[in-house]
Amino acid sequence: MSARPVAQWSTGPHHGVIWESGLALVSGDLPLTAANQLWARLADIDDLGEFVTALADVAGSGLLVLPDFAVAVIREHGDLHVAARGRLVVVADVPGEAVVVDGSPVETWTERQVAGAMSVSLQAPGASEDPTDLRLGASGVLPAGTLRTTLFVGPVTVPVGGAVPAFAARQHASPDTEAAPPSPGADHPLKAATLFPDDDIDPATPIVPPEVAAPATSSSPPSPPLSPPSMRGPMWGAPPPAPVPSPDGVLAVLCANGHANPPQRPRCRSCGGELDGPPRQVPRPSLGRLSTTSAGTIELTAPVVIGRAPRTERFQGPEMPRLLVLTEPHISATHLALRIDGWSVLAEDLGSTNGTYVRRHGQQPFRLVGQPHPLAPGDVIDLGHGVQLHFEELP
Repeated sequence: MSARPVAQWSTGPHHGVIWESGLALVSGDLPLTAANQLWARLADIDDLGEFVTALADVAGSGLLVLPDFAVAVIREHGDLHVAARGRLVVVADVPGEAVVVDGSPVETWTERQVAGAMSVSLQAPGASEDPTDLRLGASGVLPAGTLRTTLFVGPVTVPVGGAVPAFAARQHASPDTEAAPPSPGADHPLKAATLFPDDDIDPATPIVPPEVAAPATSSSPPSPPLSPPSMRGPMWGAPPPAPVPSPDGVLAVLCANGHANPPQRPRCRSCGGELDGPPRQVPRPSLGRLSTTSAGTIELTAPVVIGRAPRTERFQGPEMPRLLVLTEPHISATHLALRIDGWSVLAEDLGSTNGTYVRRHGQQPFRLVGQPHPLAPGDVIDLGHGVQLHFEELP
């Protein structure tokens, strides 16, 4: 049996909702009967898109008139998929910083993937976070102003004096599952990297995608990534089961011209038209284009494994990936993978010799280490020696 999250909460005018895969703070404008219905709907939900759909259903509203909310769907190893709408906010504590997700600047809501969080708080303006004001909650609907849970700490001990303890996550990493330490120099820009020849030649003969015309520059505004890599299963419990094939579809809102869009977008990513219908399950469209400096352009309709002699055996997932060959000698045989999950495109280095670096507008280049990383429109993956992968028209 999987363990449920245990939260600290302060009393307030909103609905604190705690279920097996996460916690949410929903505006008190939502009737209590609807909040109770939401909690019942969430019993089998471990996906942020499904949470939003359930909230829209019980509120009897469209996606643009949802009540304010802050939500954290908690996955393995402290990874979170969080979102906030209106005046409610999410604060995730990761080593060295506090990640704040505030939905007030946008019409719909703001989403973010957070990796390796130590704790997460859902807060309303003015709510108390004084430890002496916090109570304990395990599952259900609470009259709350703050919800907080702690991830990846040691065994819980009750301090002298009656202070409220922090709460340990229900899943502890074993020696076999702990994340590898970051590679030396992972935070340095690409220019500081030293490239070495790679001799892991693989005899496999992959398929090289045909060259097509380079894509036009996208004018679509960037939107936050939706779903992280599928690692669903009992929260803070045993490792998730092996993925099984499922229908190739996504939850989407259609414009008047029939273009599919992520549910949180106010306007169509293809034609700019308004989106005002209910979300529905549709076949997943292309999630953009990948253009390379040496191997042409491909549509992102399926996962991709990239390298000098890439092999599908290095990729784990429910879909068969395409193979993209880059012939430069410093590229590893199976260098990196592009995963597709929901509306997100994620890049993952597969233990390459010379590393994989992401260049994002306005930021220093950073190296991919460990978990898959969501990509944004305009991102460039730099593999060194002029080999670059350009991502355009991502959702």
